[in-house]
Amino acid sequence: MAVKLTINDTKLELPTRLSITQWEALLKWDYADVKDWPYILACVLETDAEQFKSATLDSMTLAISFVIVLMNARAQS
Repeated sequence: MAVKLTINDTKLELPTRLSITQWEALLKWDYADVKDWPYILACVLETDAEQFKSATLDSMTLAISFVIVLMNARAQS
């Protein structure tokens, strides 16, 4: 599943799988707090959180939903 986001003419793509470092970094954020969403997206996309702060709530909700799906996808070991 390739999910692409466009922010101010910049195209970003969510990874298909999270690294251990990303996974650990994502666990420190509160997904119920909208103020944390730019930082969550910045962690997954390895970019600056500031660019997400002007996004609409609907856009952020959709993006965070994809991140949650990505976090819940686990490879069998």
